[in-house]
Amino acid sequence: MRAKERSMSFWSDPYYYYDGTSISGHYCTFVEPLYDAEGKLVCVCGADMTFEWLSKELKQIDYASKQDDLLNRYLLNKDLDFFTVVLNDDGTCLTHPEGKGVSMKDEHVISDLQQRKSGKVKMIVGGKSATVYYGPIRNIEWAVAVIVPDQNVQQPVIMAGVTLLTVVVLGLIVIWMLLKRKSYAEES
Repeated sequence: MRAKERSMSFWSDPYYYYDGTSISGHYCTFVEPLYDAEGKLVCVCGADMTFEWLSKELKQIDYASKQDDLLNRYLLNKDLDFFTVVLNDDGTCLTHPEGKGVSMKDEHVISDLQQRKSGKVKMIVGGKSATVYYGPIRNIEWAVAVIVPDQNVQQPVIMAGVTLLTVVVLGLIVIWMLLKRKSYAEES
């Protein structure tokens, strides 16, 4: 009915399907109305997708991204711990890696999701400070969000700072030793 009323394709709201078999689970359905050459509705087709499948796909995307040379080129920290989730327009997490769900409660973020805008927000995720980058998925009323714990961003900067500080201290020690040696040589 909704496809007929809208005259356009859409994704259904998530639902749980149970029939006591191995295909029971959380689903979402893509619905597409089909029309003949005269514009008359012929039928409505649909394809189901499980959220378990989508979670596995997100996990593979995260893994591939963490191995990406371009992403890792300037980072000293190779143990990136970011992850990706899918949100609906009210901030509810539809799918996520196991045990890593996030719920968006910030009114500004929910407004952005409903208006199909991208953005970022600082929040506590899993007891740790993180930055959440979010944006709409084209042709779907959902958004994708990438959660990056702040330690992933700060650790390379801290390591670079410690390295720079070490080089400066060693340089000062070498200069001090050279000046002391020169002073000793002049006294002799």
